[in-house]
Amino acid sequence: MSISERIRQRRLELGLTLEQIGDRAGISKATVQRYECGNIQNMRQDKIQKLADALEVTPAWLMGWNVQNATAQEIDDVNLLFERPELRTLLLLANDYSREEIEQLIKTLTLFRKHRKLTE
Repeated sequence: MSISERIRQRRLELGLTLEQIGDRAGISKATVQRYECGNIQNMRQDKIQKLADALEVTPAWLMGWNVQNATAQEIDDVNLLFERPELRTLLLLANDYSREEIEQLIKTLTLFRKHRKLTE
């Protein structure tokens, strides 16, 4: 099922109009309609979160990520990316790095965390 189909299905399950979802999400009725029709392919992350809230679902469900077999911790981890923009920024910055570079960043962040705990 596509994101547009999930949006429409959930809106109808809730018995809400396009306008009501738009009001809840802080977007126009026309934008909600374009999402449902699949005319907008790349949704901004802040819009995904607002739309998920309006539809009373998680962003992971809305995006169609396989959460059936996910643990509660994995779902919480994904939700953190939507709740904390700075974590999204870190993820996006690291996206182009090689595995070795990411492993070095993890080591650096781990050392930073240990140092921070020692100074507290």
